[in-house]
Amino acid sequence: MLFSMKGDRLRRELANRLRRARLDVYGDMSQADFAQLIRVGQSQISRWESAKSLPRVLELVRFAEKCNVTLEELISGLAEPTARQLRLPLEALGPDARPVVVKLIDLLRTRETLRKARRRRSI
Repeated sequence: MLFSMKGDRLRRELANRLRRARLDVYGDMSQADFAQLIRVGQSQISRWESAKSLPRVLELVRFAEKCNVTLEELISGLAEPTARQLRLPLEALGPDARPVVVKLIDLLRTRETLRKARRRRSI
């Protein structure tokens, strides 16, 4: 699996991104024809776009290349690691590292918030 995604909502979001990326570039091309372009079976495209399975990294790379999008565009914001998920309490960090880690977390949250706002404006 590409990465651990908990919850159907995240799987559906990736599925929607994959479908939109494919249709934006290849509009009327069938899933079967697109599948041949990226060297997978048509059933895999169907499973990815219906959130029944996730593509492997190499498949996702080929998908992104053919759809003229970056991997970051496809997966950003789907799985944000937090200190709790990494099991890294801030107390475990040295006093010099704590402010850096906190600032990094703030920057990542701000970046994601800005992306969401841009997406809403473009819709």
